[in-house]
Amino acid sequence: MRPAKAGCWWRGLILRDGAETVSRTINVTTDEPGGTPQILKLTAELPEVLTLTPHDLRWAGGEARVSKTLDVLVNAPGGVELAAAWANHPDFKVELVTVTPRTHYRVKVTPPDGAKPQQAVILLRAAGPVPTGTGLTFYARVK
Repeated sequence: MRPAKAGCWWRGLILRDGAETVSRTINVTTDEPGGTPQILKLTAELPEVLTLTPHDLRWAGGEARVSKTLDVLVNAPGGVELAAAWANHPDFKVELVTVTPRTHYRVKVTPPDGAKPQQAVILLRAAGPVPTGTGLTFYARVK
């Protein structure tokens, strides 16, 4: 690039599952006489693609086995369409409710009756592709 001209450099970022702070640097050298290299630094807060609140569902020993709800907020540009939710344990009942398409969902989980401790992995299925590393599971535990 010629001196005194503006420009744009693209630097790729590798995104991972989970919120994190990402920093990248680039060394910029010009051909101006006596010019010294400059370091440019970009720092960005990258949110999780899906935020689950709470992170899992738990029922204490002796607690009534009533339904509990987990909120799923989508932080990705353009959103993510969730198509289904189910448990890997046949006695847990799971219902996916769309609050706002592509941005807000609720997952209602009803544990099985009975006194014995049980747990299930609740799986979410997106209707289309999601960014690599996006967590689409959470746990439901009965103590």
